[in-house]
Amino acid sequence: MNSIKEGSYIPSFFNNVIGVGSVGIRDLYENEYLKGSSSDIYTISNFSNYCNCTDVFAPGFVYAAYFSEDFVSTYDRSKIINKYMFAKGTSYSAPIVTGISALVISENKDIIFNQQILKNKILELSQNDILYDRYYSTERLKETPNIFANNGKRIVYSCNNSYLENICGIYAGFKKCFKILDSNKMNCCSDDGVCGTTSKYCLPFKGCQQNFGD
Repeated sequence: MNSIKEGSYIPSFFNNVIGVGSVGIRDLYENEYLKGSSSDIYTISNFSNYCNCTDVFAPGFVYAAYFSEDFVSTYDRSKIINKYMFAKGTSYSAPIVTGISALVISENKDIIFNQQILKNKILELSQNDILYDRYYSTERLKETPNIFANNGKRIVYSCNNSYLENICGIYAGFKKCFKILDSNKMNCCSDDGVCGTTSKYCLPFKGCQQNFGD
């Protein structure tokens, strides 16, 4: 749903349909590594729809295989295409949720799924209350489900085992915070996977990932 206009959109308006919105900002997701705050990474995209017709959000920026117009018009099966393009849109958010749906069905063979059961399962596995809106303050979040798609694994791994120094926990392949030398301070892993020493990072009721502190 690449529209921020008011109104009900088909088919997302229908019952038992999973309406998917987009999160992310171009400048951040275009980089090789996501270097930004949670409010940037999990912000509702400026082109995404929102409100009651949107059930869940997923990243809307991808690097996808690129086929130029001349290649499509003169298709040659023998040619190998290795070009990529940076693209945006809820057309990329929706397939992520589709993939999660397929995974959920394959891992729960004892459940006879219909649309509503699958939708409920997707929402159950998703992460709640982590979305932001840097474009319109909190206006778009007032009547929008604050739900980010997740497959229930909640673990992020690097393809080359490389992680930013200050990132930890389930968002960094279970990486632990390093011990601060010559200090009695604990180096704790916060709820959003950042190492730090203040109460913001170390208090369990604030979501501290205790297993990944020093």
